[in-house]
Amino acid sequence: YVFLSTVAVLSARVISMGMEEQLPLRIAGRRDVAEFMAPLVGVMIVLEVIFGLVFVATGHFVFAIVLLTCCYVTTSLFAGLLRSVNVSASERLRDLHWLIFGAVCLMPYSWAADQLIVLLSASLMCIHLLELRLCGIPVRISAVDWGVLWTQTRPQIGRAWKKLFAGLSLTADIRGIVFWPSVLGLGLNLDNIVYALLLGEAFWQTSAVLVHRRYAKYCVMAPEETPRMKKDAFYTSLVLIVYACIAAFVAFSFGALDIVIGRFSDWTAVAFMFLFFGMISCYFLLRYLTWVIKDFDWALVGFEVLLILAQGLLILMFDQSVWVFGLFFLAAIFLTVVFGYVMVFVKSLSSGCDSASVG
Repeated sequence: YVFLSTVAVLSARVISMGMEEQLPLRIAGRRDVAEFMAPLVGVMIVLEVIFGLVFVATGHFVFAIVLLTCCYVTTSLFAGLLRSVNVSASERLRDLHWLIFGAVCLMPYSWAADQLIVLLSASLMCIHLLELRLCGIPVRISAVDWGVLWTQTRPQIGRAWKKLFAGLSLTADIRGIVFWPSVLGLGLNLDNIVYALLLGEAFWQTSAVLVHRRYAKYCVMAPEETPRMKKDAFYTSLVLIVYACIAAFVAFSFGALDIVIGRFSDWTAVAFMFLFFGMISCYFLLRYLTWVIKDFDWALVGFEVLLILAQGLLILMFDQSVWVFGLFFLAAIFLTVVFGYVMVFVKSLSSGCDSASVG
């Protein structure tokens, strides 16, 4: 399931071309621009319905993956359209599908991987219908001048393709501890690591709400407010780290009490995953801060690629029992380096703004 869903996530990132991050910069709180580009979402919802019907007719798991990919693309477009216009509605609805998916998975039934993919797709489609109803942005496919829409969208794709690489590399960082063993052909049982990873990602979904809200705020701030953005990012990062430490303490407590859920009891791994994803959330925020100020920075993608390669070396050279701790250690070094780089960059930029204003 984790492998197939990761394939769908990576495919959706390629198809959406980084528009989830680019559209908030383009729209910047302007509802008329969001409404103009909303038919793109309508097209994706139609494709969801088509591939859903094809899967029902054929039952082939390939169409289940295609359906989930379409759902993730729709989610990215919705997030891009709403993030700076109606961020409250966007973030409330964005993760609601996990509650639907989780509630269904708790049913006493042995779900196969492809069935879980279909359930996840169905839960996402339910949320998309809610978003259509509640987001306040009309999605009209009929009577759209597609030539004009393409003319307006094409420049954004030209700016967003770089963010595609950033999204792919970060996804590889997050799922690398599961993907690298397959790439290296180690043939190990990764169930405990996968459980810890999924719990860490669940924690990340909650912290990402705060990160995305800050990004929406930065997108509508003026360039001269750069020092204020920097302070906001610094204090928000502290909040995220404290939140991760509290979650990790709870996980360590579960381990000390020998709590077993199902057959899982490796709460130390979960605690380190919480810390890892807390640092990834901070990095997410720093990356958004840089994008708002500079539009893009290839150096950050370079840092992400180095983290991917470092994970590969970790998995190749060390025993499986220390992988999760090693991942946390690598993320701590990664975040420290990136934080220093971004703060120096923002400081030099704000100093330049101050000099220009004095001049």
